[in-house]
Amino acid sequence: MNATQALLTEAVKLSKLDRQRFIAEACLRKPELQNEILTILESYDKASHICAPISSDVTTQDVVPPTATLSRRTHDHSVLTPNTTYGPYRILKQLGAGGMGQVFLAVDVRLDRQVAVKSLAGQWLESSNARQRLMREARTAAALTHPHIATLYDVVEDGGHLLLVMEYVDGRSAKALVDEGPVPLGHALRLAMQVADAIGYAHDRGIVHCDIKPGNIQVGVDGEAKVLDFGLARARYETRDEVTASEQGKLLGTLGYMPPERILEGTLNASGDIYGLGVVLFELTTGRKFFDGRDISAYLLTVFSSQLPKPSEFVGAPAALDDVVGLALAKNPMLRYHSARELSRDLQKVLVAVDGSSNAVVVAPSTVSATRVEWPRAALAVAAGALVVLTLAGFATSMFFKAALGISGAFDSDSWLNWPYWGLRAMVVPIMWLVAGASAFALAKGICAAAFKFDALRTMCRPVSATLNHLAVRVSSSTISTFAQALLVVHFALLSLNFWLFDNFMTALDGLIVATTQANFAALAPGNASEQNSYRLVLSLELWAFGFAWFQLLKLRRERKERGFDLGVIGGLGLLAFTLILLALPYRVVRHNEREQVIYGRDTCYVMGQRQVTLGGPVAVGAQEVLLFCPMLDAPRNRVVRADDPKLVLGGPEQNVFSGFTSVR
Repeated sequence: MNATQALLTEAVKLSKLDRQRFIAEACLRKPELQNEILTILESYDKASHICAPISSDVTTQDVVPPTATLSRRTHDHSVLTPNTTYGPYRILKQLGAGGMGQVFLAVDVRLDRQVAVKSLAGQWLESSNARQRLMREARTAAALTHPHIATLYDVVEDGGHLLLVMEYVDGRSAKALVDEGPVPLGHALRLAMQVADAIGYAHDRGIVHCDIKPGNIQVGVDGEAKVLDFGLARARYETRDEVTASEQGKLLGTLGYMPPERILEGTLNASGDIYGLGVVLFELTTGRKFFDGRDISAYLLTVFSSQLPKPSEFVGAPAALDDVVGLALAKNPMLRYHSARELSRDLQKVLVAVDGSSNAVVVAPSTVSATRVEWPRAALAVAAGALVVLTLAGFATSMFFKAALGISGAFDSDSWLNWPYWGLRAMVVPIMWLVAGASAFALAKGICAAAFKFDALRTMCRPVSATLNHLAVRVSSSTISTFAQALLVVHFALLSLNFWLFDNFMTALDGLIVATTQANFAALAPGNASEQNSYRLVLSLELWAFGFAWFQLLKLRRERKERGFDLGVIGGLGLLAFTLILLALPYRVVRHNEREQVIYGRDTCYVMGQRQVTLGGPVAVGAQEVLLFCPMLDAPRNRVVRADDPKLVLGGPEQNVFSGFTSVR
């Protein structure tokens, strides 16, 4: 017992007033230690106050090994009878029991395969909330298809029994492995990576397990891990129901594997699963229990007051593994890994170091095959999408260019086949800004990743990335419809703000397209390049930001298997297309409008095109007509004149057609 623990052990026995005096005397020359101990005791008092009425209601739903002693109150008798058929499933024997029910080995008589059947038991048989909870578990499991998550096959109701029929994993639980001592390091790391991959997959689909522990991880005879029991799982986007309401005020999970913030604040989130995985990793590699007891306050006191144990203190583990476990078990959730995949990547590095070769890479077989099959299709989809975007941008900028300058008919020599070309030219700078922004983000992320090697910088960088991830999680927890409507409103508001910020520029464009009398085109002149560039920069940022947001929304919608017409989504995609059009619209008018300057009468005009015409008579005589655009004139600003018209003076310089405008009125 270290000095801090010794002081805490004595301090918790005292009243608050005596406690402060005791600590002040003991830490007279160590004010930092005094503050640390007072903070720990404050958390201890809060935990004692919160948990006192519910300490006996810690809910676990793991399937214990058959040799374990079952609760007499709940599991005295088997609720399903061996050699009896329920639906198409014949019960063979009981495998174990958990907090709510029993699990049996059965055989599917139709397919001749073994399955695991879960049923409510004891006092839960007549509970409507328990049945709803079991159905919630079924819905959660049905939404997840992953090689390291046990598959739900069926839900059967027979003779008053509600049964979940799941994949049977022949093997032992990770708890049984831990009870035998340390698992070989390479195997332990592989198991932890497989579980992390499964957790990350569930988190991506908005599902938090809430009870990650060795008892809920089954290791098959092939050495592959399967995550079991989603009975306490929460879907971030599900609506509150009677079951959720009934669980208010109850501490869900298993003591020793739940993060301190769940006890103190009732927090159920992805960070809690990462904490649980950190405890599992510690126990697998050391063969020791992280915490062995039932007193919640004692657990918190241990977590807050002690230096976290390191695997290398008990087994021959590299220091890198200590770092991984330390980050996963950080007391402050903002300092933990903010995704299970980040944890898995660090475990991969440790595994390579342990095994000494790149053959240590562990990838789920289904992931490999899916990647080989899907990448050509994905590449084609990306190429097709890029072509559509460039064609739309090219159409917008070309059509506006022709309409604004009056180019049509025989004066138009530009083919629609050039639309992707002009779209690409219009999007070159926005794409460069996108690449620059993505590179800056990657660089910043790399710097933060490198900074994690230093404690001081780690403390600075990790809260920022964790906060951003927490924000993303909170946003993704909304329903698709709500998210779409909110995104639509924000996007519309920003576009409206753009019309106000770039009023002169937008007014000039409007004056062109509707041929407004006495319009001022100074905002389109070369001297106003700063406003033009600002317009493109702002629209580019909005296009990429909202494009990414809508992409993530559609991806989430697909993952949740939502179908049907969603007005918010359709409106949002339409607004995204409108943003692209606004970005590309003025490109040719502003950047590629150099034409030959001519004088027609007293007016400065520019040659937009020429065409051959025929004059009447028995023999057709070729003659040339010239289309002029005169920006300084009132509408209409186009003139079609004969090339040999004496009022037409040719031979002026090639220049921007709006060069005559010098200031914005």
